Amino acid sequence: MKISYTKNLTPSPKQRNLTFPAGNQECEGASHGKESCYRLQEFRETGYAMVRSDWAVPPEQASMLFFMASFHEPAHKLPDDLSFEWYDRGGRILTNAGKYSYNSDEWRNYVASTRAHNTVEIDKRSFSTRLADAYGSALQEVQRQDGAFLLRGSLFHKHLSTTHDRTLLYAPGRWLAVIDSMGADRPRSYTQWFHFTPDIEVIADDGRYLATRNDGMKVHIEHLSPAEETLLIRGQKEPFIQGWTTQTYGQMEPRYALGFTHQENNSTMVTLFGFSDQEMDKAREAVQALVSRMELPRIDSARLSPLSIKRD
Repeated sequence: MKISYTKNLTPSPKQRNLTFPAGNQECEGASHGKESCYRLQEFRETGYAMVRSDWAVPPEQASMLFFMASFHEPAHKLPDDLSFEWYDRGGRILTNAGKYSYNSDEWRNYVASTRAHNTVEIDKRSFSTRLADAYGSALQEVQRQDGAFLLRGSLFHKHLSTTHDRTLLYAPGRWLAVIDSMGADRPRSYTQWFHFTPDIEVIADDGRYLATRNDGMKVHIEHLSPAEETLLIRGQKEPFIQGWTTQTYGQMEPRYALGFTHQENNSTMVTLFGFSDQEMDKAREAVQALVSRMELPRIDSARLSPLSIKRD
């Protein structure tokens, strides 16, 4: 039997330019905080939500927050549940590990681990990526609220018998609050990880932390809940790999990772990021107002005491 092959001679599509929407012209050169100059979009069934600047806002002033709350099937799934990435004031600030390669080695194991992402690591273990543990969309709430944006997801990690409820409260160009409420049937170790881009330096700053980007942008960081351990790591290989990212296929480069660890059954962890002391104060007020009216799953009312948000 003779098999003939005819090459498909269909011409390739004509090259076209990618054109972005013109956007709201009132947002050209707009200062941070003008609510009409930010777009909010959710994909409830898929499990994604995002806040971004209007198309007319110049890149050097733009903001974006991307929230991932989904697990539909194992293909291409990473243990990054309820993680997020943050771009603000013209550059990236917090990002996940990225794609390393398909080779099986310690670096691939790291980028495919929970601790390489902006989420909460439980008992130093990665989240499940098995089909039996898929939950679909964990997105619960997406809304504009009091001049800020609220993105919330909640899920139950079956293999860890732990509930994770995360709320991101975001005022673009001003501040970001990350609220994690954890509930388990026994004491567990919870580490809230934040991963900065390689062009950002992070230092301890009188009980808080200060992140400075190469372009001079500064972000103040404060963890409001009493942590048993705080970790600031860059380019570590032992006793475990942490503080790395990959921006080029097959290559790793060091970057800062900041982690806050709590050990208990139920825990509420709150971390604030702000572009000035004044914005940090506004973030505290917003978090206090939110926590006073939100129902935190499996959290005793006494756990709210660390959130009195009083500074020395």
